[in-house]
Amino acid sequence: MPITVERGGHTHPVPEGIEKLLEELLLGSGYNLDLEWLLYMGPAVKGRPEMPRIKVVRLTHHRSIEIRLRPGDNTTARVCYLRPPKNSGITLDELFMVLKGEQDRPEVNLTQIFPMPQGHGNGAEGGHLPHSTDLAEFLSDEEWLKGFLKALWPLGHLEQKMEVDQVNQTILFATELSLDERQLRQAIKKLINGGYLERVPKSHGQFVRLGPQGKKLLVPPARKPAKEKALPLPAEPGPVATEPKSEPVEVASVATTLASVEMAISQEIAGLQQKLVALEERARLIEEEARPIRERHAKLTEALHLLS
Repeated sequence: MPITVERGGHTHPVPEGIEKLLEELLLGSGYNLDLEWLLYMGPAVKGRPEMPRIKVVRLTHHRSIEIRLRPGDNTTARVCYLRPPKNSGITLDELFMVLKGEQDRPEVNLTQIFPMPQGHGNGAEGGHLPHSTDLAEFLSDEEWLKGFLKALWPLGHLEQKMEVDQVNQTILFATELSLDERQLRQAIKKLINGGYLERVPKSHGQFVRLGPQGKKLLVPPARKPAKEKALPLPAEPGPVATEPKSEPVEVASVATTLASVEMAISQEIAGLQQKLVALEERARLIEEEARPIRERHAKLTEALHLLS
């Protein structure tokens, strides 16, 4: 197991499932489990029933990341401390920002309405179930695929990794078909072959992410506005040619361009906010480290003043 758990100064046994929770967090954030990850156990804390199983808390002044893990069904969690693997090139601030970003990812909304594949049934208006029993018809319908992918990868989270189990659950919900594991594996394979999904390297087949075709569905490229025709030169000695009317730009083209710009700005803002949080935390840690130095300096200054 590439994850080592040390109890540190606490004598409590390591709860079963702690390594599994950390593995889930690291894989979901795209990190390689082949690295030597070391987790230090802290004290047990009492939580609430609604407390998440994994909570990335803060950067500590000991240059580690405080994480609270709740592996059992009760409300007791364990405070744990994680540092980047040695010689991995991963900085503490980068690790904190990535893990915190994965934790704050919005939950998949399985109540989202999925569009009906064309030519299938007359389902109730607003319902997500087409009258079809053929999974291939869903997977070949572009509008259904767009709704399916949008439910898993909302705006601003197109680069996130997703558990294959979560993708399978969404397929079952969105189709309401009775599918076995073999059929679900075939569905995932077809989505990967079509470029809608791609496997996350070194995740042992547990995670996927959006493929190029999937990104193209969710963020269509902005179309260029219609080019204006060049003005003809005036003929001599005839009358000067009048300027032709420019072709109107399609409303759909403008809307697509604005949507792409809005998405890019949202992603940039989210990234800047994460950097700001990390910088503020870093500033707080530096201030804590500087405080005893200032106090010692003040005492030395006072002592020198008394001696002089």
